[in-house]
Amino acid sequence: MWNEKFSKEGFMYGIEPNVHIKSHLHLIPENSKILCLAEGEGRNAVYLASIGYEVEALDASSVGLDKLQTRAKEKDLTIKTHLMDLNDWQAEDEYDAIVASFMHLPEPLRTKTFKRAIKALKRDGHMIMEFFSKDQMLGEFPSGGPKDLDLLYDVESLRPIFRDEMVELLQLAQVEDVLDEGWGHQGPASLIRLVLHKK
Repeated sequence: MWNEKFSKEGFMYGIEPNVHIKSHLHLIPENSKILCLAEGEGRNAVYLASIGYEVEALDASSVGLDKLQTRAKEKDLTIKTHLMDLNDWQAEDEYDAIVASFMHLPEPLRTKTFKRAIKALKRDGHMIMEFFSKDQMLGEFPSGGPKDLDLLYDVESLRPIFRDEMVELLQLAQVEDVLDEGWGHQGPASLIRLVLHKK
């Protein structure tokens, strides 16, 4: 499905980084190693590499990762990519930060992926992510997202995932904002924003 979506001309979610992720980069020291999960066509990864971070990106779409690498080469950037389904992901390294924008997963894969991501974070590392809330569909917000409630998130179902971990939730909140991300995310949106610190 994602290969078909990303095969269209241009970039589905644009080439600018996710605003929520960009606004929290002050938490991530210079020269840190960052993993971008479900990175698609690479808008976050390319930006992060362009400002000096060591970046790896994982996605299940070969087309998306090819577009990422094309942009990286145009900018003379090196980004390590992993073509795989998150069901098969087992982190082989540790990261100073893990980021994702609109990584919509069903259970139990959702919980498994968050737990693996926390394990892959170095001590004092951060996780910065943004998703659509269930209200994106129930409230008929026009800016995109899955049309399946099981793939959308709410704060109360996410909170228990982090309860028993050595983490501090700096932000786990539902907000409304306006998206301007390519042709795929345009307009008012109901969002879940997550910022996590590993103790």
